[in-house]
Amino acid sequence: MLLGFATFFYLTDRPEDAKWLPEDEKAWLAKELENEKKSFGPKQKGDVWRAFARWDVVLLTIVYFLSTTFNYGLQLWLPKMLQKLSGWGPLTVTLLSAIPFLAAWPAVIFVGWNSDRTNERRIHTAVCMIVAGLGLALSIGTENVWIGMTAFTIAAMGIMARMAPFWAMPSMILSGSAAAAVVGSINCVGNLGGFLGPYVIGYLTDRTHSYTAGMMFLVGAALLGGVLVLLVRPSARQPSPTSAVPSPRVV
Repeated sequence: MLLGFATFFYLTDRPEDAKWLPEDEKAWLAKELENEKKSFGPKQKGDVWRAFARWDVVLLTIVYFLSTTFNYGLQLWLPKMLQKLSGWGPLTVTLLSAIPFLAAWPAVIFVGWNSDRTNERRIHTAVCMIVAGLGLALSIGTENVWIGMTAFTIAAMGIMARMAPFWAMPSMILSGSAAAAVVGSINCVGNLGGFLGPYVIGYLTDRTHSYTAGMMFLVGAALLGGVLVLLVRPSARQPSPTSAVPSPRVV
């Protein structure tokens, strides 16, 4: 909350007002934003409100909801699933639960880099979510803790790596305040999946006395999200000439 107040006074609305940016970086950012506006065409009244009703925005919201359902369901129940699979104590299980998400770090970096290199977002996001779903599916029915750990690791790598290409998509189909509003709405509605995923696993586990049904639910959410994101239409935005990026300064 304190950082929120600090951000209100520290961050600026325009690059040219940012006292913490060098002059060449201010000029570069301002030019890039202007090129972006031109590539999307003239702004019309009501763009922000119309953006919420766009089919692409609805799809992205559903996809993010499904991905957070999977993500939080896996994260919050992973220690309990590992404990039941291995029979190990809380400390060992807690330490092992960190391994899948440590392994996800290089996957996040690689997928983000490759998505930028190829300028492709949908397929990268879809592949990550499908890999996450199939990875978790490998753990269903297994009694081998190392097979389970491998499956959980693949699932974590896939679901975490989808973040970079996914969040690049809203600004490819919208610009300016419309893009900002859509990012906020996708995040707000989509994060409700953070409640649904853990809740459904708990409910199904109580009813069936097994994690199998809950994991099948998560697998379905990931696979469905991977298919739906492919329905997002490629951007009609034309690439604009890009000025040279200022050399980064070493701090």
